[in-house]
Amino acid sequence: MRADPSRPTDDPDPAAVRTEFDAAAPEHPFLELARGERDWIRARRLPDGMYELQHCRGEDARRFELYTSDHCLVRDLLCGWLDDAPGWSEAAVWSPVDPAIEELERVRSELAGLLGGLTVLDDLGTGLDLALARADELMGELDAAALELPGQP
Repeated sequence: MRADPSRPTDDPDPAAVRTEFDAAAPEHPFLELARGERDWIRARRLPDGMYELQHCRGEDARRFELYTSDHCLVRDLLCGWLDDAPGWSEAAVWSPVDPAIEELERVRSELAGLLGGLTVLDDLGTGLDLALARADELMGELDAAALELPGQP
């Protein structure tokens, strides 16, 4: 299944297609294509070379996923979805995403939004760790110098 090369690329599609890249997680790049809030597909490259694909279609709020190492399958599914080709989703075996997993992801994204400003505290903690490590070095040098002083028992 491939994108239709005869279809003009500048053809304005009434369905908005959105692509995103999560700059906060460059080790897990992903591409999301969407037509509104309830019709989307997302491909994410995992660290081990695998790909995770998820999609949601129309009024059915259930999400489906699959994992593959075949980048050609990923490309074909994304292009099939983008072209709204008949049977694009039947080209692979999709599994429903567990509702408990969906809830955990929703909570994680909410917490990430709330805690995003706390990176300042992380920076302060790192600076404090470096300062304490340097103090340990200096104290170690003083202890070594004290051992070398003449007349010490």
